[in-house]
Amino acid sequence: MSINGISSQGIRMTHTMHTLGGVRGPGSSLMGMPQADNRQLNTMLLNAAAFVHHAPRQAAQLQTTLTNVQGVIDRLGAVSSNSAAVQVREFTSSTVPNVSIQVEQIATPQRNQGTDMRADERTMPAGVYRFEVAIDGETHTISFTATEGMTNRAFQQAMTDAILEADIGITASITTIDNRSVIHLASSTTGASQDDTPRFTIRDTQGNAVEAMGVGEMTHEGQNAIFTIDDGEPQESATNDINLGDGLEVTLRRATEEPVTFSPGRDSAGMRISVRNMVSQFNALLETARENSADIRTRQLIRELESVMRRSRRSLQEIGVTMNPRTGLLEINETALTEASESDAIERFLGESESGRRSPFIAAVTRITDTVRTNPTRHISPHAARFPTFHLALNAVANGNTLANEPHTPFDAFMLNDMVGSLFNTTQ
Repeated sequence: MSINGISSQGIRMTHTMHTLGGVRGPGSSLMGMPQADNRQLNTMLLNAAAFVHHAPRQAAQLQTTLTNVQGVIDRLGAVSSNSAAVQVREFTSSTVPNVSIQVEQIATPQRNQGTDMRADERTMPAGVYRFEVAIDGETHTISFTATEGMTNRAFQQAMTDAILEADIGITASITTIDNRSVIHLASSTTGASQDDTPRFTIRDTQGNAVEAMGVGEMTHEGQNAIFTIDDGEPQESATNDINLGDGLEVTLRRATEEPVTFSPGRDSAGMRISVRNMVSQFNALLETARENSADIRTRQLIRELESVMRRSRRSLQEIGVTMNPRTGLLEINETALTEASESDAIERFLGESESGRRSPFIAAVTRITDTVRTNPTRHISPHAARFPTFHLALNAVANGNTLANEPHTPFDAFMLNDMVGSLFNTTQ
């Protein structure tokens, strides 16, 4: 068994050394302790020190976000008369401007749709394939390897994976319907091309992956958004994020048949930001705790945080927040979050009651984070905090360094035995 890279065999070895008297005495270094086991102990100390160093700041950030939620809920916002077409992205003024916008078309990216292939056929030979992608004035070479007997669908997956891993400003995906699969490429940014040239081009340099998959031809030219403000002259924008002035910024989502206006109401954009911050900060604290999960007390903190998520699962879903079954972390469904921010779902879940009581979720998270923020060592073994080299581990974490791995690092053998017994449950 291994916990955070520390083997139970190493733990038993340490216990045996103490039992057999294989030490010089309290305050002396361990005799005959292998360097590898010494590194494991250093790693254990660094994990505990990293928690003590990082967790209080993360807990404080999460508390601040939750404390400020009610202020965001009470704050004046701008409400779009047609949020499906024009969504308020940010509003920073105290007065909603008397402005209207009508959208003729939204900005779109360039798209290259590939050839419809039979997914389970094997038409591409094994070998290395290379192609060049020219985008934003730069040319990038991308390659991947096809193995013997690879199906068309697997070949397409290898090609799209290579494009995505290159991270050059192109998205790549595959759709498969009734055993027919197609590659879709698109520029990451929207807007019309310059001088009638495509936003990006792609061509084979070794093999014929581009030609065979049919992604070399542009099937949809990128276009600018076209809109009018207050019945003025038509304007264009390469993006769908538009500043209407007086602290009001919007995102164009679809064309409109009549002008969209804005009125005072809930701060939907601010509430979306608060929920995103809450999720990000909750996950950060949970992940920091998991890094020290070999510690019994830190594991208890992890269980408490996970319990809060489970108890509030249904309410979190109503505001567009779910728990990823693979990672156990919170994640956001942006569509559901937008709908929640434009209804009263966030107020009902995170807002105060009429009597001024905080929501059960905020109250529970605040109780947990209070101790992390003010007394982080409460959530690690007391033996770890008293360990002779723990202050060195804290300094190492603060400075972005690691502890020395030499076998003569001083450990108090008697304290070490108690510490190992407290930190690790080797029977599980």
